Amino acid sequence: MREWDAVRLIEVPELENDRLSAFSFRLGFGHAIELASDGPASLPAGVVQRFQKTLRHIKPPAIGRATRRSAVIWSVAARRLGQTAIKLDAPATVCELSVALPPAGEAVRLVDGEEPAELSPELAGLLDELERLGRERFDRFAVSAERLDERFFGVQIDAL
Repeated sequence: MREWDAVRLIEVPELENDRLSAFSFRLGFGHAIELASDGPASLPAGVVQRFQKTLRHIKPPAIGRATRRSAVIWSVAARRLGQTAIKLDAPATVCELSVALPPAGEAVRLVDGEEPAELSPELAGLLDELERLGRERFDRFAVSAERLDERFFGVQIDAL
């Protein structure tokens, strides 16, 4: 099984004197590149546009890795995520929503990895929607929704 759906070499002279050796990123809708935590705070606009153009055939959501091969040559790789993107009107502070219905026990609902003491009606409705999606596919399941951009979440549903 191959690790990446696309691998390209590109020339990035703007980073010739930069000490950066590698970084991770995500491709969201509109092929916007969001740099992951091990990446730089920002890249020159021309560099971001070059990465976007190089990976334009990869349908989001996707993750990628850029690795320096020489002073100006970078290897850029991307892999599509096994998710479906859906629009969820979640508060901007929410990054991840999860619902699990294990083989034994009751449903577990998490917001940003934690079981909330109280759920707002808005969040309860979003978690209900994720649970409904899980029940459509499996008797016992785990559904996770991770924010891709301001409006869309990547949703993955797995059987338990």
